[in-house]
Amino acid sequence: MINTEKLFYALGIVAGFVVVFLVCLFAHLYRKKKGKPTNDYDERQKAIQGVAYKYSFFTVIAYYVANGLFCNFFGNWLDTMSMNFVGICLGVAVFVIYAIVKDAYVSLSGNLSKYVIIFLAVSVINLVCYFGNTVSGDGDEAFIMNLVCGITFLIVSVIAIMKIIIDKKVEKKEIEE
Repeated sequence: MINTEKLFYALGIVAGFVVVFLVCLFAHLYRKKKGKPTNDYDERQKAIQGVAYKYSFFTVIAYYVANGLFCNFFGNWLDTMSMNFVGICLGVAVFVIYAIVKDAYVSLSGNLSKYVIIFLAVSVINLVCYFGNTVSGDGDEAFIMNLVCGITFLIVSVIAIMKIIIDKKVEKKEIEE
């Protein structure tokens, strides 16, 4: 017999991925139709992104090895899906943070401030979902991925804001000289 609660949970996750994919696809097609460049990264940015992918990959590998050893000796600290999601978020965070710090996350025609608004919105939505469900007594285990996602995007937002502030100070200093 199939556990309907788990089935609906899995279908909800799949539906969420499908919605995000469709929104990204339509945004890409809309930008392409309007003639706006979608990715105009220079060679330096592409090389930095390659290094960021490498660091992200090795971070994920290190996480899964450490997590496997921890679970082997002490047992699972979360459900399997949530532990895997933590690894994914670690890899994404390493890539995004490295690329932001090295000025390779946003294309030459892009604006990091727009991304910060999106990152903060995703963070707030996920944190509200987690804490709202925890307060209502629905249990926090099912919504732990909201917490992980909210924290990941909050950290990325803080790093991006710090990068914007540092860049403005450097630009101001260069103008004064």
